[in-house]
Amino acid sequence: MLLYYENEIGAIRFGGGNEHWNITNYSGLSLAEKSFFTASYAESPGQVTIREKAEARVVTLRGDYAGDGETLSLGMRVLNQKGRLTVTDGVKIRRINAYCSHFEIQKPSGAYREFVVQFTADDPFFEGAEAVKKALYSREDLVESHFKMPCLFTRRIMDSVVDNRGDVASEPVFIIFCNKASGGGSGILLENKTTGAHLNLQYDLQEGETVTVDVAGRSITSDAVREDNNEGNLIFFMSQDTILKNMYMEPGENKFTVTNFAIDSDILVTCRMKEKYLEAVM
Repeated sequence: MLLYYENEIGAIRFGGGNEHWNITNYSGLSLAEKSFFTASYAESPGQVTIREKAEARVVTLRGDYAGDGETLSLGMRVLNQKGRLTVTDGVKIRRINAYCSHFEIQKPSGAYREFVVQFTADDPFFEGAEAVKKALYSREDLVESHFKMPCLFTRRIMDSVVDNRGDVASEPVFIIFCNKASGGGSGILLENKTTGAHLNLQYDLQEGETVTVDVAGRSITSDAVREDNNEGNLIFFMSQDTILKNMYMEPGENKFTVTNFAIDSDILVTCRMKEKYLEAVM
């Protein structure tokens, strides 16, 4: 098993035959700890569990350090900054955003020094290696060099299914690109038929404009910064009945429908999602 911790300062490789940071023991890669909220009633035995919550994940590594002082100093600078922890066996890859919450290293004992390092991840679920990308709405050109009447010149793809193969719900990013603007009508309605949630964006896209809906970041932004679009911040263009945090992807199939109210415009709507997993045990 090999673990990487990396950020803008650099990277540390733990285990995997690494000559500097050898792992002898580890914990925190299986199920995250949970807290349970309960209620007890005098007339009933036991208790009633009202709800449960997955707590922040703590990953602990113990091992032997065999590098020089310069390598150790670089490692401590890397550990001092927030980063990304990657766990892999060469085939299966899991990643999680974390920070070093504890680091301790003993005095030298021969060629080795024992160390303990703990990483804390506020979000306890691991992500897959690659993001899932899926087109939700597009216009497909059907014109060929030879055709017979009657025929359709274009086809609009408005219904699609996104398969979340992870263990828990995931918060995606939706990207809306306007290839051709329309003079009549405006707005886009994005519906997750599986969860019942929707996003109604009452905004008129311009040609060449890209709008990014980041559900996890609770933001809607445009790459076209103008005075009439609140300097690119489109959060106020949502309808009042839209709740952005509800636009998550349930595990399994999520059925989407996209309605483009600017019927003559040419847009492309895609989603990008990182599948999330309960564990990273190799």
